[in-house]
Amino acid sequence: MAAAPLYCVCRQPYDFNRFMIECDICKDWFHGRYGNYGFLNRCGAVGMYRPPCHGGILAVNQGYPSCKHTPNLKISHFLFPGANKVIDVIDVARQADSKLKLGEFVKYYYQPERPKVLNLISLEFSDTRMGDLVEVPEIVQKMSWVENYWPDDSFFPKPFVQKYCLIGMKNSYTDFHIDFGGTSVWYHVLWGEKIFYLIKPTKANLALYESWSSSPNQSEVFFGDKVDKCYKCVVKQGTTIFLPPGWIHAVLTSQDSMAFGGNFLHNLNIGMQLRCYEMERRLKTPDLFKFPYFEAICWYVAKNLLETLKELREDKCQPQGYLVDGVKALISSLKTWLRRELTQPNSEVPDHIRPSRLIKALTQEIRFLEDESNKAGKSQGSAECSLSRSSLEKGYQAQRAARWLLDHRHRHHLHHHHSRKLPSNLDVLELHTLEVLKRLEVGPLKEDPAFSSKVNGKFKKVSAVAVDGSHDNALRLVLCNGKIMR
Repeated sequence: MAAAPLYCVCRQPYDFNRFMIECDICKDWFHGRYGNYGFLNRCGAVGMYRPPCHGGILAVNQGYPSCKHTPNLKISHFLFPGANKVIDVIDVARQADSKLKLGEFVKYYYQPERPKVLNLISLEFSDTRMGDLVEVPEIVQKMSWVENYWPDDSFFPKPFVQKYCLIGMKNSYTDFHIDFGGTSVWYHVLWGEKIFYLIKPTKANLALYESWSSSPNQSEVFFGDKVDKCYKCVVKQGTTIFLPPGWIHAVLTSQDSMAFGGNFLHNLNIGMQLRCYEMERRLKTPDLFKFPYFEAICWYVAKNLLETLKELREDKCQPQGYLVDGVKALISSLKTWLRRELTQPNSEVPDHIRPSRLIKALTQEIRFLEDESNKAGKSQGSAECSLSRSSLEKGYQAQRAARWLLDHRHRHHLHHHHSRKLPSNLDVLELHTLEVLKRLEVGPLKEDPAFSSKVNGKFKKVSAVAVDGSHDNALRLVLCNGKIMR
């Protein structure tokens, strides 16, 4: 019986469950695992790899002839969604959308003569096999609202907007626009070249943009001529660009190209994101071109930011200015959406959120901050917190768990208060332990001079008493001088 053929640099037999790529030069097949820098083929056409399939790029370059003068991986290698998937492409000359099967688009892409210039910019592939090969930049994952705040048990479907494949033919052009919901954008050019024309989202420029977008002769006017400054940014092969919220931009494809990109909302400029969303509503933008469930995610974010503000206040740490401004803008929008529900019911309020109570609590936290800032001679222990949102989130997880335990114990105590029973020694010890833990969570013991002197003076005299019960119980109670300090 003939042995099974071996493939790839690792010389393993074909495995149906593993994705493979065909080399354009040697026509052999290789494991197309996306690594630190991109894709690997046997001849080194793309210098991107991941161990352990090949043992390093040096071994690949030494073992096989170079194909540096040949084309890179073809578009046909990326038919993960399926050749029959219907996609939206832009006819650049008409700046109009049209429907086409992905396989037909790829076939047209490789025609020597292309009567029309087509541009594919809306192929989201998170739920395909290709989604496992492309990794979103780490900074995006840390900042993204969807990644950090969208609950797994949400009634609404999770938005997938962070992984797009963009395939542009030479001379493709996308006219000036703002990405949906004022989202920030990450954009990596795998091959080819893109030219971005960028306009800062000032109040004046946004007003001009809204007027231009609603104008009947929009296609006849180059928006870049209507503003004071329009910046040009050339994004070459292998380069990544990040666009902040609300930036107005147009994109010219100077040569056939393929790029990956995505959109994300974050805390750094909540106000701009909300302004762009409200502009979309005024322009009556179709839902297809809006951020999915934008209002729902804002409610989720508001709930989490309320916890953040409470924890910062308890830690006597001032939130950063951008976060305070963002919460104020969020409160205003949430109130508007809640009033709109009375006349235009289209609720995106999550079931477990009480909107009026949440808005009231957020407003209260902002008032606390304003009162503190207006007081003459601010507390020395109060300082602006310089930690990032992700760092704060990690630190607060333990504090939230402790707070939940305290609240749970408190409710349990109130529930049984009617019995008028005196607490047992163990109950008293538990309460005392929780009290000490809470003090330690808020700050050092020296914040309470009386408590500090009592502890520091007596903690050296300690007696230990074993807990009554089975011999397997290793818990020990520590008492100061045989009694509980108050």
